[in-house]
Amino acid sequence: MLQTMRVVLGSLLAEVSGHEERTVKKIEPGMKLGRYVVESLVGAGAQGQVFFARQLNAAGGKACVIKVAPSLDVLEEAGRAMSLGSHVNVVQVLDAEVCDGVPFFAMEYADGTDLEGVLEAYREKGTRLPLDFIYTVLLHLATALHVAHYEATRGGKPLSLVHRDVKPANVLVTVWGYAKLCDFGISTRMEAQQTGMHMRGTPAYMSREHVYSKVVPSMDVYSLGVVAWEMIANRAFRPEAKTHAEHVDAILRGGGAVDGASGCACGTRRACRLMLA
Repeated sequence: MLQTMRVVLGSLLAEVSGHEERTVKKIEPGMKLGRYVVESLVGAGAQGQVFFARQLNAAGGKACVIKVAPSLDVLEEAGRAMSLGSHVNVVQVLDAEVCDGVPFFAMEYADGTDLEGVLEAYREKGTRLPLDFIYTVLLHLATALHVAHYEATRGGKPLSLVHRDVKPANVLVTVWGYAKLCDFGISTRMEAQQTGMHMRGTPAYMSREHVYSKVVPSMDVYSLGVVAWEMIANRAFRPEAKTHAEHVDAILRGGGAVDGASGCACGTRRACRLMLA
């Protein structure tokens, strides 16, 4: 049985040019940021820091998580994530503001663990994930992506948001039995086409469209297919690829052991093949 731990995922900082980077002042437990009070550090990286926090004007001090970032770009990204609303299969962004020169946003607190940790635990035990768990996670993630791709709106117009980094580390599995997609940090709208070859995202889960920056829903669907395959097969999709260059070569060659998704219903294998086509 999986050990429940408090994990929050949701780094939404995009590396958008044209904004001046700033030095974020040191954030410590007990410090107030707007209507939030910081409790403890969850993690830190080049794109900012994530803290457990509580909302001051909520009854009992509602638990939440805040992300402090070095750039105002985070507010734009948080705004796009907020446009997805309060869907049960998406980690909700509650608030975004600048307080005393510190840009930050607040996210819902969810009790659970990330899917990457679940996969690692089962691989260490040498056992496979229960099929009903796999089906539930896939259903919830597919629903989250459908909302981002086709249902969410801003100003009455479709948001048409492509995640671009669907992977186990960006999936939160809650104690209530829900899978939630998070980290829309490099997400972009479908019309935001780019030229050339870019590597924004995680190479192990990329498709050809991703490598060539064709912003289309199928790039997320392919990534979901890789996640599905890894849950079913209980191993990495492209284990031979170690470097970025090796991953790109495998992607362009169509590398990946698609036939390895055995041990489940033929309908699930067929769905996996379609996502990875």
